[in-house]
Amino acid sequence: MDISKDKIVEIFSKTVGADISEFADLKVTDDLRDWGLDSLKSIDVIVAIEEEYDIAIEDYDLLLDNFNTVEKMIKLIEKYVQ
Repeated sequence: MDISKDKIVEIFSKTVGADISEFADLKVTDDLRDWGLDSLKSIDVIVAIEEEYDIAIEDYDLLLDNFNTVEKMIKLIEKYVQ
């Protein structure tokens, strides 16, 4: 299963409706709120991640601070993909 920066950026770009090339300079530690993530889009990102990785993220993990960077998204996905 591909849990990489590239895959997460692909999911994120599709969800926010932007071309993936717009995220070429995105670092894994960048706050995605600076790249277009808001509370509504965050729900779409979580749903897309759950579908892509066939996981169900628990309500207590659905805090924006748990997935506001690519690095945090990867850690969250790895927690559920075991």
